[in-house]
Amino acid sequence: MQRRIRSRRYAAKNKGKNRQAYLVQIEGTSDCNNTMLNMRDALEITEEDIKIKAMEISHFLVVEMKKG
Repeated sequence: MQRRIRSRRYAAKNKGKNRQAYLVQIEGTSDCNNTMLNMRDALEITEEDIKIKAMEISHFLVVEMKKG
């Protein structure tokens, strides 16, 4: 069985309104804005949209929150 590799775009809902997000690569490998993320890697996102492309079967978590 062949699996498709997909890419997703994530745009902050309240961009520029004192918001930030964290992305955690739970499983697999992904390319996030030309930064390779492997299992258990994390990325802080501030004031930019991101494009995530899974390089293999992947799971990740994005948490958006108010800047502290």
